[in-house]
Amino acid sequence: DLCGRLFFHSNPICNIIVTVPENSELTHTIEWTPAEFLYGVENYRLMAVYGDDSANEIGYYQLEDLRVTYDIESYVRLRHARKEYVTNNYCYYIEAYENNEKIDNLSPAYAKSNIACTSHQPVVWIPNAFAPGSFVDKNKYFRPIVSFVDEYSYKMTIFDKNGLEVFSTSETTGVWDGKIKGTRAPAGIYVYRIAYSNSAGNDFEHTGILNLVY
Repeated sequence: DLCGRLFFHSNPICNIIVTVPENSELTHTIEWTPAEFLYGVENYRLMAVYGDDSANEIGYYQLEDLRVTYDIESYVRLRHARKEYVTNNYCYYIEAYENNEKIDNLSPAYAKSNIACTSHQPVVWIPNAFAPGSFVDKNKYFRPIVSFVDEYSYKMTIFDKNGLEVFSTSETTGVWDGKIKGTRAPAGIYVYRIAYSNSAGNDFEHTGILNLVY
């Protein structure tokens, strides 16, 4: 106060720094520096933000757990199963909580780290045939399985044997149903061209043939 008397003191704290030093295939390694609270750390909460999604809780960890390995395979498989875009931007941050003890009239402290991100090289799996009349749903369409590409750079184009464009899409989950302007296309060989970029802006292109079967 104006007389120099101390009534309350603030809780000492330091920055928590998160890094993602490794990503191997579908596994991310997340590391962070320890938080420093007056009464110690109760736990750490690891949060993930993938692409434009909202933040999701990965789990709670103890003081000795300053390095976590997390597998995103189930996330990627779920997005593909739902026919949703698989992002190439994977970010993490830490929330730290102080031990549940009161400090005078203050509540336990809380701290949030920086946000650290990682990315993957694009992966595209391309079928070589499809049959619109198939009893197996996934075989009814020509649908490349696309992961980790820049969403807005993607384009797939289908050409007939004369080089005429019969289908195109800019959706990473787009499929060709074997029709040309609503009419069933003739069986036979077609050519695909798939173009996209990675997170660094490097361009990629795949061309090949596919077989439409009835």
